[in-house]
Amino acid sequence: KSGLPKNRIGVILALSDRLDTLGGYTASDMLPTGSSDPYGLRKNALAIIKLLIEGKVEISLDEMLKFVMKLWDKENKWEELWRFLLTRFRFSLLEEGKSYDIVEGVLARPSYNIKDMWERILAFEKLREEGKFYQMVVPYKRVANILKQASELYGWNKYSKPKEELILQKEEKMLWEESKRLHQVFPELYNAKAYSSILEELTKLKEKVDEYFDRVLVMEEEEEKRKNHLAVLYSIYNFFSPLADFTRFRGEEERR
Repeated sequence: KSGLPKNRIGVILALSDRLDTLGGYTASDMLPTGSSDPYGLRKNALAIIKLLIEGKVEISLDEMLKFVMKLWDKENKWEELWRFLLTRFRFSLLEEGKSYDIVEGVLARPSYNIKDMWERILAFEKLREEGKFYQMVVPYKRVANILKQASELYGWNKYSKPKEELILQKEEKMLWEESKRLHQVFPELYNAKAYSSILEELTKLKEKVDEYFDRVLVMEEEEEKRKNHLAVLYSIYNFFSPLADFTRFRGEEERR
């Protein structure tokens, strides 16, 4: 038996009680920092994480933690409490055998929503088990590397929508059309938290991204055309960045 409360109200009450307990110790500067934990606060934090995941509580904890710490007249300490919870979450994930690089990648894009991060981690793990992780990581790395190069050379970090009249090559047209399609379908997938479906879509980008780099000279001499190429790639990059920090991921050695 999991010991999880039997209904939604019970879950929320248990969550509130445990957060209040941690809030009190945070306010008193008594969160454990070494191996000693005389008040069982790490266990308490793990119980909160379990309530959020198994109780299917979709909540952004930042406002809740601010409220809890305000009750203790220490609202400025809410981030300290969040870091404590995030550390315990990381520990529990690794103890369960989740991949280190996936855990680090997802937790580098925290949403203050433990359940949401959990769902993202499961989706990445599933993709790795299916042998498709490489197909997802490679297009990201190719796109991110050339955007980084442009940033270092020209100081360009943000791009407006590409000018379609400058998209002339077949491979660039195909990639841009795919970008526009994903802009249409991703909002619904994100709202449904259909992360496995989102990642499946990202793996399909590999072939088009490879063809793009094989045929299109991105860093061409004329600045307007160069910026337009990069704007197309930036639109692709933005599909990856909310999910995780992909630079943390292994992938090259998983090639099938």
